[in-house]
Amino acid sequence: MAGNAADYTRAFGQPDTAGCPLINGARIPVLEFLHLCAESVSDDMAAPGWTPELRQLRDRFLAGGLMALSDLARAEDWLQFGLRPSVAGQRRDLYGADMYAAMEGLARNVLGNGLAKDFFFMHKPPGIQMRIQARTGGIVEIREMLVDKISDWVSSGLIAEFQYGVYEPENYLFGGPALMEWVHRLFTADSRVWLGHHSRTGQQTQASPEPASWALSLIMIKGMLAALGVSGWEKIDVWDRIRRAGRSLGERSRSDTGVAQLASALRQGWSDTERLVASLAPSSRALVLDHRTAVQRLGAEWRHGYFESADASIGPREAAALVIIFHWNRAGLSPLLQAVIAEALADRKNGVPR
Repeated sequence: MAGNAADYTRAFGQPDTAGCPLINGARIPVLEFLHLCAESVSDDMAAPGWTPELRQLRDRFLAGGLMALSDLARAEDWLQFGLRPSVAGQRRDLYGADMYAAMEGLARNVLGNGLAKDFFFMHKPPGIQMRIQARTGGIVEIREMLVDKISDWVSSGLIAEFQYGVYEPENYLFGGPALMEWVHRLFTADSRVWLGHHSRTGQQTQASPEPASWALSLIMIKGMLAALGVSGWEKIDVWDRIRRAGRSLGERSRSDTGVAQLASALRQGWSDTERLVASLAPSSRALVLDHRTAVQRLGAEWRHGYFESADASIGPREAAALVIIFHWNRAGLSPLLQAVIAEALADRKNGVPR
């Protein structure tokens, strides 16, 4: 090892130790540290100058490198397509029911046959961003299939155009890459409900009405909070976080009679979401019950795998608040309705922890 360090010095001059590992108050060159790591992996006890402190640094260094490689591999599994639908819907930020029906069918296909691990969407420029994680080793196959399908959507006039894109996970927001596996699975379950719901918008009958999006949202959010172990008055903290993130009302809106009536209806719905479930049409009830089952499983895995571990950097309430904001984007709820929900359910005076 000394010879290798000497070769380094002859070639490049004295090694710069700025930012290098600190051992017993002194910094050692990166090259020397790498050699120590390599030797210790093959023979931990025989590595010259090896100490418990070095072993701990070695383990952290290798773990970080492996995580970075894993993150890179996960990023390379993702595909993103920006879709500009040809037909706008009747509500703000939503498009024609046929657009969501086509995406719902595609999601069912690629998830059902194992081509994709996750499939979710966001309402973002140029209209809708569709994000798909391929199964391990299947990126080429699913890319070809997706491009063919989306090209058919252009030919049929369903969308005006599509754009390729690079998906950049919100690692920082959600506490790091380790958390994103559960986040993506939750986004997938959430997307399947909203694709099903939006695809039926405008097709309901008096005998089988579709529920308001806010009703579905309350049902789904309550199930998610329960799965994450957020209970009682802790829920008010979730709503307050959302309110402080920009979903809040001005004084004029708070004093509006219509807003006050809506807030009261929202609190009533939140207090008895099972009544909301019972009032749903059979197709919508099936969607939310499937979502509840998936979220119960994901929530337990998320708690045990992350929130209850030494590696957790955010708690379930912060994560839930972020998930809800993304959830409302898919729901197509207006900024005003989002603010009314957050304000109504963060209201301590009216007591809404249920």
